[in-house]
Amino acid sequence: MVTLYAAHKLDGTLIGRCDANCYEATEPECDCICGGANHGKGIEKAVDITIERADEWAAGVVRKHGPAHCEGQLALF
Repeated sequence: MVTLYAAHKLDGTLIGRCDANCYEATEPECDCICGGANHGKGIEKAVDITIERADEWAAGVVRKHGPAHCEGQLALF
Protein backbone atom coordinates (compact mmCIF):
# COMPACT_ATOMS: atom_id res chain seq x y z
CA MET A 1 0.00 0.00 0.00
CA VAL A 2 1.44 3.35 -1.04
CA THR A 3 1.10 6.26 1.38
CA LEU A 4 0.79 9.47 -0.62
CA TYR A 5 0.86 11.88 2.32
CA ALA A 6 1.41 11.54 6.04
CA ALA A 7 1.65 13.99 8.94
CA HIS A 8 3.17 13.26 12.33
CA LYS A 9 3.49 15.25 15.55
CA LEU A 10 7.02 16.20 16.51
CA ASP A 11 7.10 13.19 18.87
CA GLY A 12 6.38 10.88 15.93
CA THR A 13 2.69 10.26 16.67
CA LEU A 14 0.70 9.90 13.46
CA ILE A 15 -1.79 12.71 12.86
CA GLY A 16 -3.13 11.30 9.63
CA ARG A 17 -2.29 9.93 6.21
CA CYS A 18 -3.67 9.32 2.74
CA ASP A 19 -3.14 5.85 1.35
CA ALA A 20 -4.89 3.18 -0.72
CA ASN A 21 -7.73 3.02 1.82
CA CYS A 22 -8.67 6.45 0.45
CA TYR A 23 -7.63 6.62 -3.22
CA GLU A 24 -8.91 3.09 -3.95
CA ALA A 25 -12.06 3.52 -1.85
CA THR A 26 -15.42 2.30 -3.07
CA GLU A 27 -17.34 3.31 0.05
CA PRO A 28 -18.79 6.84 0.14
CA GLU A 29 -16.95 8.04 3.26
CA CYS A 30 -13.46 8.08 4.70
CA ASP A 31 -11.64 10.01 7.40
CA CYS A 32 -8.43 10.91 5.59
CA ILE A 33 -5.95 13.76 5.90
CA CYS A 34 -6.65 14.74 2.28
CA GLY A 35 -10.19 15.71 3.29
CA GLY A 36 -11.65 13.53 0.56
CA ALA A 37 -9.71 15.10 -2.33
CA ASN A 38 -8.22 11.72 -3.31
CA HIS A 39 -11.21 9.59 -2.30
CA GLY A 40 -11.86 6.90 -4.90
CA LYS A 41 -9.73 8.66 -7.52
CA GLY A 42 -7.23 5.86 -8.19
CA ILE A 43 -3.49 6.09 -7.66
CA GLU A 44 -2.53 8.10 -10.75
CA LYS A 45 -5.06 10.91 -10.22
CA ALA A 46 -4.42 10.87 -6.45
CA VAL A 47 -0.69 11.41 -7.05
CA ASP A 48 -1.48 14.48 -9.16
CA ILE A 49 -3.88 15.86 -6.55
CA THR A 50 -1.37 15.22 -3.75
CA ILE A 51 1.39 17.07 -5.62
CA GLU A 52 -0.95 20.02 -6.17
CA ARG A 53 -2.32 20.20 -2.63
CA ALA A 54 0.40 18.93 -0.25
CA ASP A 55 1.42 22.44 0.85
CA GLU A 56 -2.21 23.28 1.60
CA TRP A 57 -2.62 20.10 3.65
CA ALA A 58 0.62 20.80 5.58
CA ALA A 59 -0.58 24.32 6.44
CA GLY A 60 -3.88 22.89 7.70
CA VAL A 61 -2.05 20.39 9.91
CA VAL A 62 0.07 23.15 11.43
CA ARG A 63 -3.00 25.34 12.04
CA LYS A 64 -4.85 22.48 13.73
CA HIS A 65 -2.05 20.65 15.56
CA GLY A 66 0.84 23.10 15.83
CA PRO A 67 4.27 22.39 14.35
CA ALA A 68 4.38 18.96 12.78
CA HIS A 69 6.56 16.84 10.55
CA CYS A 70 4.73 16.37 7.24
CA GLU A 71 5.98 14.15 4.48
CA GLY A 72 4.77 13.13 1.07
CA GLN A 73 5.56 9.71 -0.32
CA LEU A 74 4.74 9.35 -3.98
CA ALA A 75 4.48 6.20 -6.04
CA LEU A 76 6.78 5.93 -9.05
CA PHE A 77 5.34 4.51 -12.24
